[in-house]
Amino acid sequence: MTGAGRLAAAIAIALAAGGGCAACGDDRAAPRDAGPDAATPAACAGDPAAFVRQAYLALDGRRPLGQDEVDVYVDLYRAAVAAGDAPRPLVARAIMARPEFGERWVDFAIDALHVQRTDIQREAACWGQALRDPAPGVALAAAVRDQPATGAGDGAPFALLDLARSAIELDDLTPLWRAQLFSLIAHPIPAANVDPVAAELARRDDAGATFDAAYLHRDAVCLGCHTSDASVTDSDDPALDRFWPVAGDPEDAVFARPLAADTATRAHAVFRTDGFLDGGRLRPWGWAAACGQFAAQVGDDPAGVDARLGAITGRRATALDLEAALARGFTALRARAPTGPIADPDTALAWLVTLTLTEDAWRQVTGTPLTIANYFPRNRAARDLLGGLASTLATSGYSLRALLAAIVASDDFAVQPPDAACGDSPYGYPAVFDPWTAGDLDPARRGNGPGDAVAALDARTLISALAGALEWPSPFGAARFPDPPEAAFEHGIGAFLRSGERAFRGLDFQARLVWEAQYGTCAPPAASPDFVDRLVAAGAATPGATAADLVRALKDRLIGEPDLADAAERAALTGLIGPLDAPAAAIPADRLRAVCGALVEAPQFLLQGIAGLGGARPLLTPPAASYAAICSALEAGGIGVPGRAVRCGDRALVLERR
Repeated sequence: MTGAGRLAAAIAIALAAGGGCAACGDDRAAPRDAGPDAATPAACAGDPAAFVRQAYLALDGRRPLGQDEVDVYVDLYRAAVAAGDAPRPLVARAIMARPEFGERWVDFAIDALHVQRTDIQREAACWGQALRDPAPGVALAAAVRDQPATGAGDGAPFALLDLARSAIELDDLTPLWRAQLFSLIAHPIPAANVDPVAAELARRDDAGATFDAAYLHRDAVCLGCHTSDASVTDSDDPALDRFWPVAGDPEDAVFARPLAADTATRAHAVFRTDGFLDGGRLRPWGWAAACGQFAAQVGDDPAGVDARLGAITGRRATALDLEAALARGFTALRARAPTGPIADPDTALAWLVTLTLTEDAWRQVTGTPLTIANYFPRNRAARDLLGGLASTLATSGYSLRALLAAIVASDDFAVQPPDAACGDSPYGYPAVFDPWTAGDLDPARRGNGPGDAVAALDARTLISALAGALEWPSPFGAARFPDPPEAAFEHGIGAFLRSGERAFRGLDFQARLVWEAQYGTCAPPAASPDFVDRLVAAGAATPGATAADLVRALKDRLIGEPDLADAAERAALTGLIGPLDAPAAAIPADRLRAVCGALVEAPQFLLQGIAGLGGARPLLTPPAASYAAICSALEAGGIGVPGRAVRCGDRALVLERR
């Protein structure tokens, strides 16, 4: 089938199943006024099945394997309600206890820290290969957390990929965020054809710009007009106020005030390489030599810059001082999140990092940010969400699981779809997804609607969701630092690869062509059988199975909608696979792959914020995805909640206290 024919089939299938979205990408209307601050209507919370489907995609980077897997976690949800437990956090913890969770969020950390994926001469040396078992345990991250960078770690060399895995297992992200500071400068840019001082300053600016974007969400240029205590968009009139900073006022303590032309230069002096990187023998926490070696002490700055970043001052500042300052700040915030201006510079610096990490996680889960281009919220609702979630992250000991559980437990996650028509108004949501809507000329449309919660999936989740559904090899691993052909594909669909290239979310026409060229036939990346091959074999071995049964099982796996909706969808499917009442044994794999190609280009696969409709359990549900198999795995592996365990019965489960 031609690309045009496949796309037409995708649209027909999507519309028949009730999907579709008029503006599915990140493109927004022209800026309008600030949104309202009303709470999301309680009546608009999605049902348990919708929550399970959306939480799986957000937390583990794949959709449930089928209706049976959804049913297991819906039963867990209902058991939590019956036991008096908060169901969403408990189910979220159970989903995060699955093995896919760790590698998905290692990948998130790589992008959040702006690790350069396509420059193999730089950070790939420390991020590209692990030196330890894929499950390194918590000792490494605990040692880094509890020691200064001059410490010995846990006594053995490691790569940052090892530390990332260990930090996520320890459930404390601070060791990784502290260690990455050294990786930023371990392989500096060449800065050729300039004198040594100019080269040094260029290298600092390169590392400093990455630090500002990945750690602080602040820019010296923007700070001239927008800091937490003053902004040109601020107003005493709430109706005109466009500036709602989170508590803390951290900029005053972090940056030299008043701001001057050399503010960025002084702040970036901590990323000095001259005399610090050259000839040093210090390996932070004993990490591998390939990750970088540094000097324990340096002389005066050869560029004559007097550093100023938080409490770090003087002409001998290095990343050692920055790492120590962050460590002190993180320790202070574990005890208490700020409710007013922060006087301590280390705490203020760590609070900016905490806010940045929180928003990055929120955006990964929901697809939309809580701040606008100046990195400040534009309304009260977004401010309260960002501040509350950042406080949860800090006081939980920088637990990624606690932060994610709080995000998916919020009223703004897994809301009912637009066609449910919940609430008193179609625009009764707070403006946390689109903060510009309150300036609409129609007063009834000044809130957000449920459609604003629907967003494009990011590129890496698209890849992991497809690999998880079709049982292909994990997209993580070597692909984290792709070869040129793979890098071209990832760039084409919007994945972040390096700071000099724009990443985006949402497939425009050109990106859809790139996606189709790679996956439009659902051809497996390896010679071994995949889900489609096994499904075709199961259909041939099951008496009475038809082509429609093959399609139902495939739809169940890919988009969570096993039923065949109506005549229009059946006609579209017939054009791809032939008569739906034909014996399954007569359907070759390439025809079923044509259906797969249409489904992975449909809105139900490309979007998040709206769940599959569910349906009857398909006849050809694989044994490994059956209720019994999924529940048994949940029972054996635990649900990640202390004092709670699951016991399985005949298509039922019991939540027990232990």
